Formats: sequence, structure tokens, C-alpha cells
Amino acid sequence: LQPRAIELLAGRLAVEEAWVLGVSRIAPRTFHRRQEQDKPLSATETDRVMRIARVASQAERVFGSTEKARRWLSKDNRMLGAKPLDMLASDAGAHDVESELNRIDLGDFT
Repeated sequence: LQPRAIELLAGRLAVEEAWVLGVSRIAPRTFHRRQEQDKPLSATETDRVMRIARVASQAERVFGSTEKARRWLSKDNRMLGAKPLDMLASDAGAHDVESELNRIDLGDFT
């Protein structure tokens, strides 16, 4: 991915670019250097950014709109014990968020 993907994802989620960098574990200096040199993100960084984008897309599909997905992702969730967005820093957290989205999609609220 090109560094521009960070800006686009941040805009889509209505979060700061710094949040995406933090959750993706991309050092701001490294990111800005890549921007200046027009170099792509590493494979590992790309995977982390794509994980966030994948969960955001799933939330948009489940809730039927970008705005509803943003609200759900950014609010504390009792079932998950945290804000879904904050859980996306790890594969395990993303898996938990995806599982919760699957339950919502299937109408299983227990």
C-alpha cells in the first residue's frame, strides 16, 4: 500500500491519522519518510492497515452505512469490553470484533 492509504482510512473512520499509525504500529517518522520518498508501506504494515480496513468494511456492510459503522466502532462495547476501534491493534482483537459483527449480522444478541 502507498502511504496515502493511511489518510484515506483515517478519513473513512473519522479518526486522526495518528490513530491509524498507532494501531498499525507504524512509527510516525518512518511513515513521513516513506511519504516524502514516495515508498510503499512494508508488507507487515500493509497487513495491519488492511486489517483495520477489512473490519471497517464489515461494519459498514452489517450496519448499512458508513456513519452507523463509525458510531458502533468508536463507542464502548460491553460485549467486547472496549471500543472496537481500540481492539484492532492485534489480530486477536480484530477477530473478536469480527465475531461480534457476525453475531449482530445474524441477529444473535445473547
